[in-house]
Amino acid sequence: MAFRLSLRSLPVVCLAALLAGPALGAPRAKPPAPKPPVVKPPTPPRGTNQVPEVVKQEVKLREADLLRHAYILLATANADYNGFRGKAMNSVQAAVKGLDTSVLQKGTGAQAAATLMHDSVAARAKIIDKYVKVPAGVKEPQVISDLQLRAAAQLLGQIRGPLIAHKHTGTLGHVDNAIRNISVALAIR
Repeated sequence: MAFRLSLRSLPVVCLAALLAGPALGAPRAKPPAPKPPVVKPPTPPRGTNQVPEVVKQEVKLREADLLRHAYILLATANADYNGFRGKAMNSVQAAVKGLDTSVLQKGTGAQAAATLMHDSVAARAKIIDKYVKVPAGVKEPQVISDLQLRAAAQLLGQIRGPLIAHKHTGTLGHVDNAIRNISVALAIR
């Protein structure tokens, strides 16, 4: 029997030949090798230098660290001072928040990590101040508490100069408010 191809079966035969070709070991054309993607580093805006920005954020980080230290001194003081210690703590916290926001947005990853770590220490001091009560019969002497407030005021006074030099006027206003509240608190006793 002779096999006859009809025009109707020609497309089926061609399709079968195309599919069977790679399976029978027919050579295949290699696809062109993909080009590796070109990774360009992000370019800073024209006229800006990244190094001064990193230095500015480092300065803000150091200033915020001093303010946090003053906050911890205020939080660990024993007496309430008719609410003026709390007002001073709120002012210092607002000053730190302003500096931290800038460091978290514009600083390096290491600076942001240090900011978050130091903030957690200050938050612990605030929680201890709020929820851990001194047992009955155990009381810190008033003199020690007064010294902690004086040390906080001294730190805040030291940080005023750099804040003025770096033109951090918002932070400076909070620091001045905290110093006033500490002065009133120490006058009350």
